[in-house]
Amino acid sequence: MELTPSKAPHVLNASTNLVGFSFILLTSLKFFKLTGGTIVNELVAITVVSFILSCTFSFFSMRSKSQLRSDRYETIADYIFLFALMLLLVVCLMLALTY
Repeated sequence: MELTPSKAPHVLNASTNLVGFSFILLTSLKFFKLTGGTIVNELVAITVVSFILSCTFSFFSMRSKSQLRSDRYETIADYIFLFALMLLLVVCLMLALTY
């Protein structure tokens, strides 16, 4: 089995940055009361949780002693990160088209 370079540190770095961005977005939405009757707040909250899960699995991937488990955690982190990124795109499009 050929070893490939780990993506876990990159996913961890990007996820932590996007958690901060998502928190700022969520706080701004609440502060300015921009999304009274929409689902944008819930979608941003799901995005925050997804990025945190991605960070967690990425960290587990880097700390795992087993290569198989490390690869599995890295794959999970990648898919959760991609889901959260697409969800963030949807939220941004909803905000851009609404306001």
